[in-house]
Amino acid sequence: MALLKAVWFAVSLLVICYNLGQPGFRQSVSVFFEELMGIKSSSLHVREKREVFTLAQTTIANYEFQAVINLSDLEILQLFLNNLSFPISINSTSEISSMDMTTVCSTNITEYQCRCEKNFAWSYNNCVKYRVCDGILGDTCGCINDFPADGQFCQLNSSHTAPSTIADYEFQAVINLFELEIFQLFLNNLSFPISISNTSEISSINTTTVCSTNITEYHCRCEKNFAWSYNNRVCDGILGDTCGCINDLPADGQFCQLNSSQTAEKVIRVFAGEHMNATCGPPPQDLNFSVNIRTEWTHNGRVIDDRKLEEGKSVLKIPSFFPLNDGIYVCKLIRADNSSFKQNIRITSIPIPQINVNPVTKSVECGTNASTILVCYVDGTYKVRLLYKGEEVANGTGYTNYTYYVSDCEKTEEKFTCQSVTSPPFTKDITLILTASENITCRDGKFGDGPVQFKAVVGCSGGKVGEETAVCQPNSKYGQIEDNCILQVIKNLLDQSEVLDAITLPLFLEQLSNATVNFTDEVTQSPANTDAIVRILSNVANASSSLKIEIEQHSMLNILETVGTLTIEKAKSSWDTLNKKDTEALNPNIKVKRASSSLLYSLEIFTSHLVNKSFNISTRYIRLNKTTIAKTFKQDFNSSVEIEIAETGEGNQSITVVIFASMDNVLPAKYKDNSSNVINGKVALLRPKSEIKNIYLTFDILDSGLGKPKCVFWDFNLFEGLGGWNDDGCILVFNENGMIRCNCNHTTTFSILMSPHHPKDPALTYLTYMGVGISMGSLIICLIIEGIVWKTIGDNVTSYLRHVSIINIAVSLLIANIWFIIGAAISDADKKNPPACTAATFFIHFFYLAMFFWMLASALLLLYRTVSVFDRGLSKMSMLVIGFSLGYGAPLIIASLTIATTASSDRYISNGVCWLNWDGSKALLAFVIPALMIVAINLIILIVVLYKILTRSVGGNAAQAREKHVLVVIARSLAVLMPNFGLTWGLGIGTMVAPKNTGIHLAFAFFNSLQGFFILIFGPLLDKKALSMITLKFSRQNKTNTNSVKSFFGLANLIRKLKRGAGSLRGYVRSSNELSD
Repeated sequence: MALLKAVWFAVSLLVICYNLGQPGFRQSVSVFFEELMGIKSSSLHVREKREVFTLAQTTIANYEFQAVINLSDLEILQLFLNNLSFPISINSTSEISSMDMTTVCSTNITEYQCRCEKNFAWSYNNCVKYRVCDGILGDTCGCINDFPADGQFCQLNSSHTAPSTIADYEFQAVINLFELEIFQLFLNNLSFPISISNTSEISSINTTTVCSTNITEYHCRCEKNFAWSYNNRVCDGILGDTCGCINDLPADGQFCQLNSSQTAEKVIRVFAGEHMNATCGPPPQDLNFSVNIRTEWTHNGRVIDDRKLEEGKSVLKIPSFFPLNDGIYVCKLIRADNSSFKQNIRITSIPIPQINVNPVTKSVECGTNASTILVCYVDGTYKVRLLYKGEEVANGTGYTNYTYYVSDCEKTEEKFTCQSVTSPPFTKDITLILTASENITCRDGKFGDGPVQFKAVVGCSGGKVGEETAVCQPNSKYGQIEDNCILQVIKNLLDQSEVLDAITLPLFLEQLSNATVNFTDEVTQSPANTDAIVRILSNVANASSSLKIEIEQHSMLNILETVGTLTIEKAKSSWDTLNKKDTEALNPNIKVKRASSSLLYSLEIFTSHLVNKSFNISTRYIRLNKTTIAKTFKQDFNSSVEIEIAETGEGNQSITVVIFASMDNVLPAKYKDNSSNVINGKVALLRPKSEIKNIYLTFDILDSGLGKPKCVFWDFNLFEGLGGWNDDGCILVFNENGMIRCNCNHTTTFSILMSPHHPKDPALTYLTYMGVGISMGSLIICLIIEGIVWKTIGDNVTSYLRHVSIINIAVSLLIANIWFIIGAAISDADKKNPPACTAATFFIHFFYLAMFFWMLASALLLLYRTVSVFDRGLSKMSMLVIGFSLGYGAPLIIASLTIATTASSDRYISNGVCWLNWDGSKALLAFVIPALMIVAINLIILIVVLYKILTRSVGGNAAQAREKHVLVVIARSLAVLMPNFGLTWGLGIGTMVAPKNTGIHLAFAFFNSLQGFFILIFGPLLDKKALSMITLKFSRQNKTNTNSVKSFFGLANLIRKLKRGAGSLRGYVRSSNELSD
């Protein structure tokens, strides 16, 4: 019986072999299987019947023997090989099929050169490692400049051979039998290969699949080295992406496939971002594949392409290949009977050579034999070379430089090219603009020597790519500097974001989130990096919209983590910069011209493409809730935003709500009337599935000190696509208890705006205006007194300069106070006037600085006259020139530089108040630092002067006594005024740093009002000689008004009495000579 079964198996195999050799074979395996299944089930009771599927597999094995021959005449060896007759038999099982010369190495003066013979080539790694002496073609070269240390020689060039792939012709046969062991024994006794024809043979026969039935269903198990694909229903367990047993017969007629771990692969390496073509087929002609063949490409087990065969082969084209596309690509050419020709290709991306040059565009002086250094470098171990007019002038591994000497001005431009020694080569140009000496305005070591309006471009370094630009200004300095350098990892992600699909999108978003979080400081503190990530998110949003990709919960989590990082406080300065720039539209469906608006628009797209299920996502800065609502909806989000929908308008529908904790750092608070406000609540994005026309939002107020609330939404179309806040369709319901309730008739992104000006505190307002009024009145009285005594000052230089200082201090503070009132009126106006506010800020800054610098001039005069009181020293005119230069020249320079460096970027004035900016540019430091430094210097001078006066010996003539008197008066004034001024403007800083602290505002207003009053008291009113002169003048002109004069100066008399005791006014009357002091 066993013998009969063996004979039957042998006959079956002969039939199979015969059919394989016939060109007309078209029998469908699936039909054959169905016919076998038609056997009556009555035979099943004798012994369980099992079906076995076999697979014929073809492989190619080569044995290579490498020999090194030392000879001087290569032609003799070649003639010898040509006369040999192949194959040359070695024994009964081995023979030499061919002999080829692969590599010829010879020496020159300093090194080896190893060249490949015809049809052979060096691998890419050897080309890069040992430096080519001819050139890289594809991923090979024909000559290298060294002898490989690993003993390898030239390999057969793939362009001259069949692709190194495993090509399988699979014939699946279904056999109905009861004894599997006997069939396996029969197969083991066969001798392979079995010849079918002159060109075809069976190299092996393997049992792949064994199917048997239980009571209700089939069990199909795979034999050794074979497995089911991931998609089938298992009956044992999934290991990796395969299993060994399934609970059914596959409807598509497929059976167990050779396990990928047992399959050889072709490996292709592609530069990231480059075009990639993978070709499958055509299959060998003797495999009898007709033209009626379909092609199936899979990537890591997923079908990515299914089409008909074209010209006998299939070409998979990927326009831009990135690491997300790495993996195993399997091509199957499938015949009508499900027989298939298969190729496995592992494709891996490798980083492209990132070439950087310095400079990129630079102006150099010609006609002076000047020189400039050109730098060309590349990341990794790639080799680069610098080309000039197509000729190599420098080369190196990873880096090279070249010194270019400019001889004359006959040419206007020179161009160099930095090129990687790769295939294909990557290049970047260096452009030098030759400029004559007389046309050069700006000279800079970094940006070069250029004419006015020349735009210099330099490369980036430190793991960054991109460029930094600057424009030569008429003031002989480079300005409009833009740093467009971004991290290499961000640039790679930006490139990949342009070619995403449903398969690569989830992994890409995870990589983007990791990069953003891991490089938080670099991203948030660089406008270029922030803008690049916004563009990435815009590309992702466009891909999800155009390809109709649903965003899963995990992918949305990665998006929110990325966006949340961009909204933190550290990123505010970057957003301030980006919000001042208009950019091209980032989305084809809407003209969004600003990065912040584009970020919000991308988020709206993401929320409209979320998967159709409810879920919550909470990150540190953003919270998302997607839920299904019935007729009404009401929810409180972190007790900061409450959303209520009274009527949805239809049945169940989904709504997505996103609450941003710090979106105010991103979006500008620009209202539709172009006024500046403050975002004073959380920003909420609402995205229902269908339109909702009645929605209530309740916001917690962030700063209760602000007023004039507005309920607004973000309008992407405002300001010609820049975007801004609009209140159309939204009304304010109430504003009480730190909450604002809004009602809107549409859904989008909402928040509340409030005026940046603090509400009028009656006490603060009264104290401020009363104090400034007292200060101004005191200064006017001071100037009147100085006008009265001016003609009687005499020729005492110290006294003269002291009065000049007091007059200029009073004038400066008076004008500063006047501009302070003007600036306050401009700030409080409903309609803003930025140019007027800028002018007011400039004059306030200038005259307050002038007051301090005149105080410094007064202190320096005191120090000078104390140290050199008996010396002739400087003349009166010289000291006046110095005083006015210091008192007005230095403030003018500081104020002008401040407005010049900050006004162009709209960072000169504060938001909503006419004073120097603090949050953005810290322009306020241009006042604070000089003022506090002068206070400190004057106090030091005061200590030195008091020491000198107290230690000076008593005696001397009347002139020396008068000099000492003047010095004491100056010292006494400084001793009181400088601490007062220092305290006042120290509190002024506090009002900017802590604007919500009412106590600091009250203290500043109080001490600010005392400045003019103290100048009056400790200036002219403490000078007894000035008072005596005024008294004498008034008594001579009108004796009847003496009492009124005494009353007018009663306060001064009171201070004098407290100091020296009671005395008559006549005690201060002196001779005309003494009064001349």
